[in-house]
Amino acid sequence: MDDTHLSLVTKESPFRLCVYREKEEVLVDIVTLDKTRKINRLYNRTITHNDMETLGRQIHNGMGLILDYTV
Repeated sequence: MDDTHLSLVTKESPFRLCVYREKEEVLVDIVTLDKTRKINRLYNRTITHNDMETLGRQIHNGMGLILDYTV
């Protein structure tokens, strides 16, 4: 997870990972930052650790993230 976050920072991506724990589950939110480095949009909430492993592999392999959401 740390490597994935560092990769986003190094590549100057506006996306960031917010990691937290609820009960026994580690969850991740994917957010974007504005120009002042404050969270301006939440794209995906409560990603499980297993989901994050898959996303991490995609980021490290240069595939990026595909976010599917309804406006």
